[in-house]
Amino acid sequence: MNKKLILGIVGNVMEWFCYSLYGAFTANIAYHFFSTGSLHINLLFSYAIFAVGFFMRPVGAVIFGYIGDRVGRENLLFLSMMLMAIPTFCMALIPSFSVIGILAPILLIIMRGLQGIAIGGEYTGAMVYLVEQAPSNKRGFLGSFADFGCLFGTLVGGSLSILAISNIFDEKLFTVIGWRIPFYLSILIVPLAFFIKMSSSQKSTNVSQELTNTRKKNEVPIIELLKKHYKTAIYVAASSAFSGVNFYTLLVFMPNYISMINNDTSVGFTSTLITNIVMIPAVLISGFLSDKFRRKPLIIAGIIGVMMFGYPLFSTIDNHTLHIVIEMLFGISLGVYYGGRSAFFAEAFPKSIRCTAVSFSLSISHCIFAGTAPFVATYIAKVFDIRWFYLYIVLVSLFALYGFIKIKDRTGEDLL
Repeated sequence: MNKKLILGIVGNVMEWFCYSLYGAFTANIAYHFFSTGSLHINLLFSYAIFAVGFFMRPVGAVIFGYIGDRVGRENLLFLSMMLMAIPTFCMALIPSFSVIGILAPILLIIMRGLQGIAIGGEYTGAMVYLVEQAPSNKRGFLGSFADFGCLFGTLVGGSLSILAISNIFDEKLFTVIGWRIPFYLSILIVPLAFFIKMSSSQKSTNVSQELTNTRKKNEVPIIELLKKHYKTAIYVAASSAFSGVNFYTLLVFMPNYISMINNDTSVGFTSTLITNIVMIPAVLISGFLSDKFRRKPLIIAGIIGVMMFGYPLFSTIDNHTLHIVIEMLFGISLGVYYGGRSAFFAEAFPKSIRCTAVSFSLSISHCIFAGTAPFVATYIAKVFDIRWFYLYIVLVSLFALYGFIKIKDRTGEDLL
């Protein structure tokens, strides 16, 4: 694996570390930034702001997609990392509602929106970057490191941060100041971003000329996407609804919900930690196999697995040991889905608009489905029963299956 690939993976991990902190510490944010007197209502408000990051992702997709397609993939990664680090650090500085009142959630909304713009370009930019750097027979495996970075960054920024800080501080200090520490640490991404930019080799004359020629063909990649490739974009967006709902249900809603009903932070986040750990090798192995046996069958198998284990995931919450087993199987199925996904999506679009196309398609889908998943699940758990949320998972799974069936599998073919 060459230096550029390693740097791209490290940058992706760090961005997801920053982005995942809000979801991991949602309960603490709800406590500090809202004052309704009801834990459920505070949590709903907190999840509503969580969704703001996803509503801004299409904006980031258009901005950073243009940068990636017209200025260069490395510039996209550098700028998105900077935009992620600064607002995440600023979140740690925002006083609570009791100190500055309504200004606290307003500032939180602004910072979360900036995070959304950053991840809207970086995540899919990393997908494209890794796939394009890989030889044709390894695009699935090397492309899977985009989701490896997502999972590993979420693991460190989520479960590990929660468990480490809750063991260092007593419950009172954890609630007052301890939860802010990982947000402070996000500033470390700034020197890393500069190091990656300085370490990345400058584009060759040929590549620069290629970008110049591309500019002449079309100044605005989003226009070309909407005119010539809108059907593929719709199918990719449909396919991404599945990952958006299930990822954030599993790694954001479930640990917070289980911890809340048990009044113990470690209960929910321990099972999520274990699940996250088993998902990482599942993603890489599936990515490797997708180069050998084609991508579409593995992706569809992952979707079917999630549908199989979805209902048991919600119906075994009261049985902690059995729930961990089911959550692991659910997570492994989701990992199998993720394995060849990056290459599958990148291979669906031509190079001249690839960053914009993948970023915009996924961001629109995640704007609608991913950011709202914890909010919808929390509402259903409060008003009905959490097991009814399984129907929602089935619907988005069928939606995704339709999208994948309509996209051509280009495993091993030359990139468009």
